[in-house]
Amino acid sequence: MKKVLLLSTFFCFALLGFNLNAQMADGSFSPNFEAPDIDGNMHNLYDVLKEDKKVILDFGTTWCGPCWSYHTSGVLEELYDTYGPEGTDELRIFMLESDDSTTAEDLAGTGSNTAGDWITGTHYPIIDNAESIARDFEVAYYPTMYTVCGDGKIYESGQISAQAHADLFMAMDCQRLEESVGVASRGDISICDGDVSVTVDILNSGSADLTSASIVLDGCSNCPMTQDWTGSLSYLEGGSVDFIGVEAEEGTTTLTYTAYPGGSTDATDMVNQNVTVGAVTALQDWKMVYSADCWPVETTWTVADDQGNIFAAGGPYDQSLAQTTIEEEFSLPTTGCFIFTVFDSYGDGFNGTSAGCPVNGSMIVTTDAGNIIDIDGTTIFSVLAGNADVVEMVNNDDLDLASTISIAPNPATDMFQVTVSDVSVSQMSINVIDIVGKSVYRANVGAVNGTYSERLNVTDFASGVYSVVITMDDETIVKKVMVD
Repeated sequence: MKKVLLLSTFFCFALLGFNLNAQMADGSFSPNFEAPDIDGNMHNLYDVLKEDKKVILDFGTTWCGPCWSYHTSGVLEELYDTYGPEGTDELRIFMLESDDSTTAEDLAGTGSNTAGDWITGTHYPIIDNAESIARDFEVAYYPTMYTVCGDGKIYESGQISAQAHADLFMAMDCQRLEESVGVASRGDISICDGDVSVTVDILNSGSADLTSASIVLDGCSNCPMTQDWTGSLSYLEGGSVDFIGVEAEEGTTTLTYTAYPGGSTDATDMVNQNVTVGAVTALQDWKMVYSADCWPVETTWTVADDQGNIFAAGGPYDQSLAQTTIEEEFSLPTTGCFIFTVFDSYGDGFNGTSAGCPVNGSMIVTTDAGNIIDIDGTTIFSVLAGNADVVEMVNNDDLDLASTISIAPNPATDMFQVTVSDVSVSQMSINVIDIVGKSVYRANVGAVNGTYSERLNVTDFASGVYSVVITMDDETIVKKVMVD
């Protein structure tokens, strides 16, 4: 981590697999868990929340140095003694040891994979073998500190002081109403063009069963839009509603979702979501140049299409690469809308100098057609995305050649036919490439003088977008086909 808190300098990254989307988004709905502590007492998170308690979840491992530094600082003990069952009785704290390969001896400080004795002097419950719980909570690094409120919403609170923790949970409005519905977005959206469909989650945050609710969307070009939900949800049970054909202007639009339980005109929750529309023109060959500050372990990135399929990814980078330049090159197998997204797990971007690093970082993602991302240490972010409309640059002869090719039906279910009309070439080949760049069909046709047709059976193809690459002598044309 960038800012030195107590004795810790860096996060320990989770062995259960680094989540490219970092932690759970603040304001999202918390999963539940039920598990015994090391003394055999069973704990259910939702049952605790039903008692109108605030909860701090401390995800860590016995071998994690920063976890040990924070554990031995006394912050959580001070909180538990002041606000726990023997204090004001408004807070519960759970330590969740999240590496199932560690042992009871490691917890006690006598094993071979531990920083010390985690049990002695710890007054709050310790839950061992919590790796699956950490996965449900999208833990990407240790320690991860979450604070959960009675409305079911979760916030990453981090390694802060006892007073800062207290200020945070005291500011939370956790009082449960009889009828209340919460709403949470699934993160910001970035698209190249066109309308967007969005799904938002709802949760019964009231004490009575929820049988109906209305979610009102504002901020779009064709807003307000209202979606009514009916069903039956007990406390902290959830559902979702869909908004189809949401129109957003080019640039960034902030959508606002307001939740109303039953037929009430009093809103019980509201959440915002940013939608970014627009794209630069790009070619299929990309280059990423990342000049790291002192914490490359915080940086990850992905390239995905507008359906969320990931084509390339990188990071987190080894700490030995601090203050060096990292270059990666990759080619996208098809044209269309792609989103390059860079994540900073600490949330301050590449602004290293603000935390004592001698340099700021930067990142440029470019193609021959222009830059997709160009950021330096002055941009503060946790998640930052750039859209690219990937095209294939062709000359006039190529355009004429492309007009001779047809693919039908498209979308295809059982088969599609490639037809090349009125050509005279000495060599033709057909190559079908899937979404991850693997060739799933290849044919060397040879010479063609006139019209050529090839029927392809796709019953064994996975659903998705495929690139049909047709090479005629020295010219290559790419067509896309959707297989349902």
